[in-house]
Amino acid sequence: MLSPMLSDIEEMIGRLSRKEPLWLTEQCAHRLGDGSMKRRAPEQTRFKSQRIAMADDFEVQAAW
Repeated sequence: MLSPMLSDIEEMIGRLSRKEPLWLTEQCAHRLGDGSMKRRAPEQTRFKSQRIAMADDFEVQAAW
């Protein structure tokens, strides 16, 4: 089920010119691709930091 906000956005998109929805789609794709939509970014950054710390840990290295 879509949120009311998404329903409103869909209605607004229907009022755009022929080129504007394409531009909007490209902008969304670009933001998704470059990480600009960062809802999960802190989680990913923390995980990356943990992996780096593990790689530097001598006990972890000895286990491999």
